Amino acid sequence: MEYKWIISFLFLIVVQCVLSAELHGLRSERASKKKGKDCNPWVFEECKAKKGNCGEGKKLGRRTGADCGKTEKVFPCTVPCDGESPSSNQGKNKRGGDKTCKYTRGDWSSCDPVTNMKKRILTLRKGNPNTCEREKTLTKSCRSVCKYTRGDWSNCDATTNQKSRTLTLRKGDPNSCEKEKVITKSCKRGHAACQYEKGEWSPCDASTKTKQRTLTLKDGSDASCPATKPQTRECKGGENKDCKYSYGDWSACNPSSNMRSKTGKLEKGDSSVCEPTKVVTKNCSIKGGKDRCFFGQWGEYSDCQNGVRKKQRELKFGGADCQKRAVKTKPC
Repeated sequence: MEYKWIISFLFLIVVQCVLSAELHGLRSERASKKKGKDCNPWVFEECKAKKGNCGEGKKLGRRTGADCGKTEKVFPCTVPCDGESPSSNQGKNKRGGDKTCKYTRGDWSSCDPVTNMKKRILTLRKGNPNTCEREKTLTKSCRSVCKYTRGDWSNCDATTNQKSRTLTLRKGDPNSCEKEKVITKSCKRGHAACQYEKGEWSPCDASTKTKQRTLTLKDGSDASCPATKPQTRECKGGENKDCKYSYGDWSACNPSSNMRSKTGKLEKGDSSVCEPTKVVTKNCSIKGGKDRCFFGQWGEYSDCQNGVRKKQRELKFGGADCQKRAVKTKPC
């Protein structure tokens, strides 16, 4: 009995060892793949120079393996020139650029007035003449070196409402800078040299439908300003407000023109300026073919009743909708 128990115990130990070994192998395989151990190192082709037989260039790298991301990639490199060792990569940046070309900077030339550009020449001071340019030319825009003395502003021109002043060259090349410049600008409102008093408007001229007034120059204004200035304006509505008319009733609707008319007689105003009679016409209907409302004169407001006053006008022509507009009320 004791012998069977020992055999069973040994059997369990063997099974546990086998399972532990398999689990450890699975974990090792996963860890190996996760760390990219199933990817071989890069293998490079020969470096090829971009220009000529030596200097800055590129090389193609390849790698193999089931767990690689990129399997092909271009890397920067340098092909050594004659007299240089392959290890002379000092002085090159991370992208393979050459830092060993040093130049002496020449002075900037005079500004070209046509192109407004100036230039200077860089001459090779240090570096391999087979890979470095022996001369370089730099160009840039000229800064403005034309300085001017500003003259005083002139008086305001009443015709153009402009004033001007002259700028005289103080510093700069006279071959490229203007010797004199004239600048102009509008006179500020409220500070113009010409200021006027406004006269009264005349009555409206019935023939021209206009009215006039005269502007008189104020004291202290510029002597070059006109002493007086006439102004003309169209009468509002083409009618003189001083001409008052008394109108008769609206006529019947003319079937051919679909128009009604009424005639007004001059009641108040200058007969030499106002028309003696005036005819007003209106269409008999409005948009949609509905009848237009035609009314007589308004009557006076009634006495106060129930907190309101009321006045009416006679409806000459129109339907039930017009009747509502023939009455006005106001609180009292």
